[in-house]
Amino acid sequence: MMGALVRGLKTGSFDIMPGWASPPSGYLGRATTGHDVSTDSAMTVSVIWRCINLVGGTLAKLPLQLYRDLPDDAGRERATDRPEYPILHRRPNESMTSYTWRKTTMLHLLTWGNGYSEQVRNGYGELVALETMRPDRMQKVAWEGGARVYYYRNADGEVVRMTQDQVFHVPGLSFDGLVGKPPLTLMRETLGSFSAAREYGSSFFRNGARPAVVVKHPKTMTNPAIERLTAQFDRLRGSGNAGKTILLEEGADFQDVGFPPEDAQFIQTKDHELGEFATWFGVPPHMVGLTDRSTSWGTGIEQQTLGFFLYTMDDWLVNWEQSYDTQLLWDTGVTSEHTRDAMLRGDTATRFAAYKLGRDMGIYSPNRILRLENQEPRTDPGGDEYLRPLNFAAEGSMDASGNPVVRTIAVADARPMPTMPDPGMIQQGEVPV
Repeated sequence: MMGALVRGLKTGSFDIMPGWASPPSGYLGRATTGHDVSTDSAMTVSVIWRCINLVGGTLAKLPLQLYRDLPDDAGRERATDRPEYPILHRRPNESMTSYTWRKTTMLHLLTWGNGYSEQVRNGYGELVALETMRPDRMQKVAWEGGARVYYYRNADGEVVRMTQDQVFHVPGLSFDGLVGKPPLTLMRETLGSFSAAREYGSSFFRNGARPAVVVKHPKTMTNPAIERLTAQFDRLRGSGNAGKTILLEEGADFQDVGFPPEDAQFIQTKDHELGEFATWFGVPPHMVGLTDRSTSWGTGIEQQTLGFFLYTMDDWLVNWEQSYDTQLLWDTGVTSEHTRDAMLRGDTATRFAAYKLGRDMGIYSPNRILRLENQEPRTDPGGDEYLRPLNFAAEGSMDASGNPVVRTIAVADARPMPTMPDPGMIQQGEVPV
């Protein structure tokens, strides 16, 4: 089922909206360098493309689960019976998987600062679909009567007023809590500087990778000689003409006045801007190919990757989860949660070390670990057994004979204080729990 608003969006043509970006170009403004900045031009920057793919793809691939709390603090269970579950977990609408929908919405968040979807509901008020809305068509978000309202321009050019029950909205970083600030607009000057450096480099090599020159003449050149010399220089532009000969007339000479790329430092400028883009998106440089900015092996990379999961991705995950809970699940007794352990799926050693620790502490049973690995559980009785760590017991617990349970504590190399008589080495003692 498709909402009427989005049905019109998908079948309509893109038009230019007064005061807003033309959807094909996503115009964001002009930098002080004089370069126009748009979402399309920004996505041609390799680091920006990689950052958006990385952040969006990491979030989209994490399994999204719904949980219901059990009474009397008995834990929780998966709420797979809720109508929202197949929509969020598998297929939000007719044309998108959950992965595609979430990654597309993250693209909108990382470029325009907001992700919008129309909530399509049936006659019983149950959610049946989430249809993506273009953020560059959202004209206004405001508080009216104690609730959020959205003014959205559809494909026919009509501005439609929608309530907060009709729109699922994930905002990015915001000054007012209503609308997120567009990241690409905020980094417009950085994009303009990068575009200027890239344009300089392209122009330099287009002109044969040769600096500009000035022609010197002892007297005044005749107009025909000037015209012939100018024509020669124009014909020799371009890297394919490098090394060809110029014939100077009437005693003319020339000297370089331009700067080669190393002197202009345009390469360094571009590299600096690339690092800034990674910082804007909270992505470690090594994850976008900038290995010269950090160690490329060992614990340095591991810690940076862990920091990406903890500080960049977890922040986005909490934002999404609370948006689900407050906008789609607020009156159901159900909450959402991404399976964060899936972020370590590729690190087998770390993952199984965590399983071993959980098993030794009595947290995981073998079958629990197998289910986390998407494998068939064991059928023997030991599959659901939990270990009880040796010498650990609850305080005040008794054994079968009614005696207090004790823990054996090994004290290694307990040396006496210099001013005390030597009582001997304490090897072992029993301490009541």
